[in-house]
This record gives sequence, C-alpha cells and structure tokens, in this order.
Amino acid sequence: MKKTFILLIVTQVIVVVVLGFEIYKKQKVLGTVSISPTTRNSIIFSGTAGLKYFIEPKPNSPRIDIPPELLTDGKNHINNDSLNEEREYKIEKNHSTFRIVAIGDSFTYGAYVPTQENWTEVLERRLLETPMCPGVNFEVINLGMSSYDLQYSLERFRLRGQKYNPDLVLWFMIQNDFEMVNEMLLDTQEKIRLQVGENGGLRSNIKDYDPYELWQTGMAQIISHYGKDYLLEKQKGFLQEFNKIYADPLVVLSFPFLAPEYQQTVNEVFQNNANYRYHEVPTIYEDSSLMISGDGHPSVLGHKLIGEDLYDYLRKNSVIFCD
Repeated sequence: MKKTFILLIVTQVIVVVVLGFEIYKKQKVLGTVSISPTTRNSIIFSGTAGLKYFIEPKPNSPRIDIPPELLTDGKNHINNDSLNEEREYKIEKNHSTFRIVAIGDSFTYGAYVPTQENWTEVLERRLLETPMCPGVNFEVINLGMSSYDLQYSLERFRLRGQKYNPDLVLWFMIQNDFEMVNEMLLDTQEKIRLQVGENGGLRSNIKDYDPYELWQTGMAQIISHYGKDYLLEKQKGFLQEFNKIYADPLVVLSFPFLAPEYQQTVNEVFQNNANYRYHEVPTIYEDSSLMISGDGHPSVLGHKLIGEDLYDYLRKNSVIFCD
C-alpha cells in the first residue's frame, strides 16, 4: 500500500513537471517517462493535517531534474529549508532587507534549469545589481515546487513562507492551477488503479501506466462528477484562505492566455487588498529558444525574460516602497 501511495505521488510530480504545452494548447507532449528510486528519495511527506498527498523537496538533497554533471560543484541542491535555493536565508530579517517570497508550481520552482538561472534568481540579482532603494538588501526566496496546485502553494507558504516575514509575495499561477485539485485527483487515480482489474480498461499495474493517461483519466472523471464550476469554487476558497493569512503586498503573475474566468476569480478574491496587483509576464510560446526543448517550461532564456520583465514591472509601478 505504501509503495503504491509513493508511486501515485511520484507519477503526479512527473506529469505536472512535463505537461508543458498542456498549459498552452492542451496537447499531449509526454514522451517516455521513467520513475527512478532517486525520484522517490528526493521528496518528503510533510505532516500536514488534512492533506494526504502533500510533499516537499527533501532538504539538503541534489535536484532530480538537473543533469548529474551540474551537481558536482555543490550547486543545484535543495537547501536546508526544502527550497530550490543556492544558499540559506536567515529567518530574522534586519531593517535594511526587503524580502520577496515567490510561490507556485514548476514554473516558479524552475524545472530543468540550473538554480542560479531561475527567474527568482534573475530577479534577485537585478535588484542587487541595480537597487531601487539605496542601502537596501534585496532577497527573493523561492518556495515553488513541481506538481503544486493552489492548495499546496497555500500550504507551502504556511509551512515555509510566513516565518520569513515577506515584504512582498509573488504568486505565479498558470492554467492548470485552476483545473487541478491534487487531493481529489490523487484519490481518484487510486480508485482507477483499484478498478482496472475489473473493467479491463487501463493496465492493472500502476508502474505500467502512461502518467499522462492516468492524469487525463482522473481529471476527466473529476470534471464529469463535480463540474468545472464546483472546482473553481474550491480554488476560490484556497485563494480566500491565503487572503486571510497574508494581507501585505501581493503580485499575482500569469501568462497572457490565462482564462478570463480564472483571472476574474483572482481579482475578486484580492480586490480589497490595496496592495494587490495582477501582472501578465511575456509569453514564452512564440520563440522556441525560450522553452525547454520538447516540453513547455521556460528555458534559461525564458527565465531571464520573466525575471527581467518582473524587475521592470516592480520598478515602473512602484511596487517596492523605499522607507
């Protein structure tokens, strides 16, 4: 039972990491996918009440989505606080530090690109190299994790982000975040696994599943049973929970093609936060050099574009206030 549980989780991580163009054109882009023991050993199940499948990167472990040759210099490791960061950040924040926390899924985590090339690192370097406030030390702390939905990003912020006392939160939301509730999806996938022997449909051994097939079948069953309106209300509830625990400056980021009803939901939830803003980052889908080949996540150049765009946005729109 425990082995099946782990395989479900790992399958979910792999599917969301490699969905890529599913976000953009609803296309299947998966190739051959393998689940290795290294993958299982690189995640931890956090003791979170009410969340059966919530996971985090294993602290002080090498990243599994980076080629081994990039791990030899001691970089591209998960830090002591389970974050995809090159260094540790002190919990205590001195008066001269402006601290930004970034949350989201694999597009925030920085799937496949070296840690130092992620958009959060690009933004931090730009803020330090060309500071908006003289004498201020800027920090951008990345809480992103592959496979996260809105509920898991909320929980990640509760567990890891609040203690850093951020001056600004950047939340990168994509289309899939509004269409997926991991707790429902993974329960549904487990039911599918138990039913396959009876109906002769999908393969009987979860190890033999095409991860995309399992994801797609689970999503179809959930939408058919609950309906899209119900799912959107659940996502709205997660956003409202975040609004209760964090009321300081917030910028929600997304690509230009986020569905209007999703953008409207976000705006409705945060409309009473005077420091809330919504920003569309440039699309990466019109230039192949901005994407990981064969996938749909930002490449190094894509992350640079996003990071530079965010720096310009924060500077031009007075999001960062200097005391």
